[in-house]
Amino acid sequence: MAAEMSVNLMRHRLRNWLQSMLLMGGMLGILSVSAALLFGPGAVPWLIFGLGMMLLFAPQLSPWLLMRMYRARPLSRANAPALLDIVEELARRAELPRVPVVFYIPTSTANAFATGTGENIVIGVTDGLLRLLDERELVAVLAHEVSH
Repeated sequence: MAAEMSVNLMRHRLRNWLQSMLLMGGMLGILSVSAALLFGPGAVPWLIFGLGMMLLFAPQLSPWLLMRMYRARPLSRANAPALLDIVEELARRAELPRVPVVFYIPTSTANAFATGTGENIVIGVTDGLLRLLDERELVAVLAHEVSH
């Protein structure tokens, strides 16, 4: 039974990879045609080079850099004890190696996202989201982000 689960997991990962490659290929095709129409055929190699560099270095970008771009600030226990308790409990249940750092993003848009890998995980929540959702809805959104 464990071998069957392992084979199913490998198939699932292969399908995800193939689907991702298909989507990225389609986007590259659309961007290439757009670049060629707007800037001429000489722009396509530069576009492909730029996208390749982004794909190569994007995983290396610090989540903290991304949060700085959003003018986000990390939440402390003094700022949001209930929110941090929720994230800690969700991280414990998900058996994460480390509790994600939660950032407050000062915008009225209702949004939340997770970024980072391994030991360097952060979750960003906007002011609009915190004002819009009740506690149960907020737990659901944070659980979704922790699952990423």
